[in-house]
Amino acid sequence: MGSGGSRNAPIAKSSGAAPWVVAWAWVLCTYLLSSNLLVYVGFVVADRALYLPSFGFCVLLAQAITATANAAVKAWPQWAWAAATPAATKHTGPSSQAAALTLAAVVVAAYVAKQQAQTDR
Repeated sequence: MGSGGSRNAPIAKSSGAAPWVVAWAWVLCTYLLSSNLLVYVGFVVADRALYLPSFGFCVLLAQAITATANAAVKAWPQWAWAAATPAATKHTGPSSQAAALTLAAVVVAAYVAKQQAQTDR
């Protein structure tokens, strides 16, 4: 995306369901190999056997965050974008970078609040 962006411009373009299918297949296939369901491997759950399934989970998480960000870009009304972007910008819609940074700031703030709550116990 260039500077400016349009109001309904997606954060990242997806090629349909293919990334979701690949991520789920990665999680399921690699977990089945280490789960003692197909072949007896001698241990129930070891961290060394769960690195590959957790990679697939990270891909799923990235896909979910991207889909959520794209939906937020499409759903936010124009006045919300005007309030979220600095007055110095010349365009009326958000840039995809601003939307991604806003989402990242919300995620980091929620994580910090959770960590504070756990520390205060």
